[in-house]
Amino acid sequence: MNNVWAEYKFLQDFTLRVSYTTDNYNTNLYEYTPTFNYVPVSDQKPNKLITRDSRNRNYIWDNTLSWKKSLGDHNLEILAGFSRTRNSYSQTYLEALNVNYDGTNASMNIFNGTNIIMVDYDREGFDVVPYQDRIESMFARVNYDYKGKYLVNGSVRRDGTSKYSSGDRHRVFPAVSAGWVISKENFMSDQNVFSLLKLRASWGKLGNPDVTRAYTLRTTILKEGAYYGNSGAPAQTIDRVIDPNIGWETTTGRDIGLEMGLFNNKLKIDATYFDKDTKDVVYGVTQGTVSGASNWRNFVTNAYSFNNRGFEVSVNYDTKISDNVKLGVYGNLTTLKINYICISRFIPRNRSKFIWKLYCKTANGQSVGAYYGYEVTGVFQTDAEAAASGQTGAKQDGLNLLI
Repeated sequence: MNNVWAEYKFLQDFTLRVSYTTDNYNTNLYEYTPTFNYVPVSDQKPNKLITRDSRNRNYIWDNTLSWKKSLGDHNLEILAGFSRTRNSYSQTYLEALNVNYDGTNASMNIFNGTNIIMVDYDREGFDVVPYQDRIESMFARVNYDYKGKYLVNGSVRRDGTSKYSSGDRHRVFPAVSAGWVISKENFMSDQNVFSLLKLRASWGKLGNPDVTRAYTLRTTILKEGAYYGNSGAPAQTIDRVIDPNIGWETTTGRDIGLEMGLFNNKLKIDATYFDKDTKDVVYGVTQGTVSGASNWRNFVTNAYSFNNRGFEVSVNYDTKISDNVKLGVYGNLTTLKINYICISRFIPRNRSKFIWKLYCKTANGQSVGAYYGYEVTGVFQTDAEAAASGQTGAKQDGLNLLI
């Protein structure tokens, strides 16, 4: 990773800053499978060497202009800027048989073998689809405070990404926050309990361009087949279907918090209540085999929305017992509740998924990962107990269902 930047201050209160960061790296993976001699000669296969050479070329270009001014007890800072990010990835897959490998790195060479294959996709099932995506942003921010007691921050940004459909590549995301440092008020001057007492609140919108793959891209799987009667034939199919109207994932967040420093900041407490709505999460859902896609989550769309809310509390205590002994105690507590508030019609309401060896159900108004299944009262200890239950198909060691 490399970074170069330049900063120029002019007219006393203005600062222009330009920064350029590159992150370029290559990865070379070798997979060698020797000939297995303990199988019958007719079943022996030649050794095989697979190499995967991947290339990542990324950069971030940031440009900001800021103005900072203090007028008596009023402090104002304004910043505007433009940013561009590009990420690109590609991989070359090589495969060869009968490689003359003698245990040295120099002999680990595809061209020492036969039946050489070179493709730009991974025959072994790895996700090596090449991609390039860009994000461009324009943004502005205003910070204001009066005597360090009353704090206001406002920002707005316009982001554009190549990952989404052309109809929804650009979004505007505003945010605002405010704070009141109560401990700086005159009526707090005669107390010695609070070193800091601050009330804060914020509201804002944020977009998520960091989806796992560029959804304007459709890929194919070549290693497939089809049956016509009793005969098989090689075939290809699409990996998944992309919703042509796919758009931004967005989050709207609200929070209110209280910061306290007590006894000369020996004890610090930070408590926050938050409430976030995340909408139009990009996800692969089941559409059915009529699409022709092979992936069971074969339709990528803005599938669902959810809400999470809760409390966060952190408590830190630091004190100096002597010149050689210091004591620090730190703790935090978080409560979180996540509910689906809107699910795409393409997600079956009553379908259960096998996750972490537990059945879960995706449904409106339910928590994420909510358990789904029969209620049980225990396990049948004997066949006689199972037969007496009247439960169809019951047997020893089976579940005694609560019905």
